[in-house]
Amino acid sequence: MRYATHTKDAGSRGNTLVAVLVFSLMIAGMAIPTMLMGVRTSQSTSAAAINARLLMAAESGLGYCYLELEQDALYAVKDELGWDWNAADGLYEQAAQSLRLTGAAQAQPFRLRVQYLKAGVPVEFSDRTNPDERYDSIKVMSSASMGGLRQTAVAWYEFRFAFNAAIVSDSIPNATGGKGKTMAKKGHIVIDGNGNRYQHAIFGDLESNGEIVFFDDNKPVSLTSENAQDYMLAYEGSISANLAGTANEIPDFTNPASQKQLFDFDRFEALAAHGGGKIYNNLSEFESAVRDANSRLEPLEGVIVVKIDPAVEGNAPKLQDLTIQVNGTLLFDFADGTHPDYKVVIDKSVAVKINAANVIGIDLQDEQTWTTGYPPTYEDPEKQPYKVDITADGFDNFEPTDDMPAVMFNNGIVDFHGAVNICGVVYGPAFIEIENKDGNLQYFNGAVFGGGGVFLEAYKGGDGTIAIRHDRQTIDELPLFDQSAAKLTRVGYAITQ
Repeated sequence: MRYATHTKDAGSRGNTLVAVLVFSLMIAGMAIPTMLMGVRTSQSTSAAAINARLLMAAESGLGYCYLELEQDALYAVKDELGWDWNAADGLYEQAAQSLRLTGAAQAQPFRLRVQYLKAGVPVEFSDRTNPDERYDSIKVMSSASMGGLRQTAVAWYEFRFAFNAAIVSDSIPNATGGKGKTMAKKGHIVIDGNGNRYQHAIFGDLESNGEIVFFDDNKPVSLTSENAQDYMLAYEGSISANLAGTANEIPDFTNPASQKQLFDFDRFEALAAHGGGKIYNNLSEFESAVRDANSRLEPLEGVIVVKIDPAVEGNAPKLQDLTIQVNGTLLFDFADGTHPDYKVVIDKSVAVKINAANVIGIDLQDEQTWTTGYPPTYEDPEKQPYKVDITADGFDNFEPTDDMPAVMFNNGIVDFHGAVNICGVVYGPAFIEIENKDGNLQYFNGAVFGGGGVFLEAYKGGDGTIAIRHDRQTIDELPLFDQSAAKLTRVGYAITQ
């Protein structure tokens, strides 16, 4: 038997070979980009992992630097062996440091650079051992690099007022016990219902080195965040009492009679003297100016300084039958030698309006309805603090961002009895006394800081309210004299490669 074998002709064999070759080339053509893509993906993944590691190291460097700055903001300046001055870039730079990240086999180097700025301009300290040049912010750059890759974390810091509370009393109590005002003067925060409840509305924390109590029918009740609403018209916030002697003790940022306390009073008076307000030499001059402004239906503007000399004013002088209206700051400057208990009474017949808010229709139990007149609108724009040059007196000019206090006094007591509408910080280094004597609304939208106890007394008749709200925008950038009540706060952050 013969088997027959059938074969294709030469043209068919050629077409088959071409098809196989083309298919092979197609497979190869697809494989090469896929292989290259895989290499690039691997490289990209590796770079991403390295960048993540570098960023973690850079941010850790920032954290380390912050802890050092918190202890001493000028540590980079004072450490002449560890930090070099780079005149070209206007900054202090440290030799490379290293840290070992969790799970890493080897330490990762990083490098810190610190720049001190005044109005955005780098500051060089002429004496690094005892640096005294002024600065208003700190810029920190932390860089980590490896294999041609670099990550730099940058942070900007400023000193901001450290207390986020509606009422702060930094007085170290000298005793306890007593009723109402007597107890408050011993260094405590006392809210006196004067025989009533629900006559106080407070939104914000209460912080005191002493006690914080409510007098209910002459019986003191220690206030807590949980029970405060049982005694007040409204309360929302935390209550921190008896902080003296603890890790959270409020530092002493008040110093009665000194011109340099939480604020540099001389600096504010220089502002008034150079056209940013007005200085009145006694209560009589101030009263006349207020009456004249009232007749013209105009507010006083800028920093209004009232000089108080007990030898001139006599015992417990009183302002009566006025409307004190100020766009800006009302400053009482008590003469040297004034006793911290010396009192100026703002009578119940006096309405006090400092950066006043429109309070018509607000619900004191609903914080969202509270209004503000801060920052003030100046009818004379040239009285805005930052527009007045006080450098000739040796002071730094105020900045447009500065939060100016609404009411401040360097000693003694300014006792409010009548209607009050104040938006901004109220500061006094001695006793703070707010008494509702006529059933009016006493409205404070900002914060109250005292250095000798704080006393709030409701109207005996049961009408009227003392209303105090913490408004962060009034204290974020207070022009503080020193850093005793300030906290180094991050205000900006960026990442560069």
